[in-house]
Amino acid sequence: MNRSFFVVLPMLILLLLLGQARAQGNERQARLMDRLIAAYPDFLLARKGNLLIWKDGTEMPFDDGRAKSFDERMKTPDLEDMFYATYQAGRPKATPGYNIDPGRVRFEPFFKRMYGTSRAQVRANLTSIVWLPKKSGKRIKVTAINGVAEKLQKISNELDKLPARFNKYLIPARRADRKFVPGIFSWRCIRGTQRLSVHSFGAAVDLVFLQYWQTAFRPGGKKQKGSTNCSANQPRFLHKHGKGKVGGHRHAYKNSMPFEIVDIFERHGFIWGGKWYHYDTMHFEYRPELLKAAR
Repeated sequence: MNRSFFVVLPMLILLLLLGQARAQGNERQARLMDRLIAAYPDFLLARKGNLLIWKDGTEMPFDDGRAKSFDERMKTPDLEDMFYATYQAGRPKATPGYNIDPGRVRFEPFFKRMYGTSRAQVRANLTSIVWLPKKSGKRIKVTAINGVAEKLQKISNELDKLPARFNKYLIPARRADRKFVPGIFSWRCIRGTQRLSVHSFGAAVDLVFLQYWQTAFRPGGKKQKGSTNCSANQPRFLHKHGKGKVGGHRHAYKNSMPFEIVDIFERHGFIWGGKWYHYDTMHFEYRPELLKAAR
């Protein structure tokens, strides 16, 4: 047999494998882009190659082609990075794996284009809903974009029907403004980062303060508020704990939020921060693109 055969054959096999991997990657990308389009039909029109096409004609790249560490993905993500971990809807079977935070990565330009690029623009789209009509009856402001207010009202109505033993999780303790309302709209950066909180868009809800991963690393174990000045925020609490290495710390998972509450939120397109390794068990945010495949 010709000796060149033994040289060419491995090269052909390698090219074949590379072609298959590329085809699988393209298929996955198309599938994820379709999930975004289905989740936000009021804004997204189609996909074209690596571009997500908005209804106003804007073209937004889906994948920047860069391999990233966990911290790089958090700080400089693209749309594709938002799907780096799969969100598992339903009752958790185990605690989240190390650095598994499905939904915690957000491509900020994507959400700004939908909800607003400033406090004033977001405020213009806020509307009132009644939080827990029978148990509370307080009115709160939430964005009407993407039908979030309508969905959150349905969630509130369902939560209102839960037995009295759930009340302490639904009606928060007094906040600085002395109001008994869940945290909704707050234009601010996430504490210790230069990333806007999703609360800035009026599309997230914080219930009574329970467990938060950074609390263990703060003086007195107290939760600290985010700053409205993103450029002045110092990344003091990014992921530099333990031995001081970025992403190198470990912590024990904690949660006391009843799953009956989580299930109601998930059924209406809200994900729960209690399914993150960097847990935030009071936090719910509207992210239907992550729940499409999960259900």
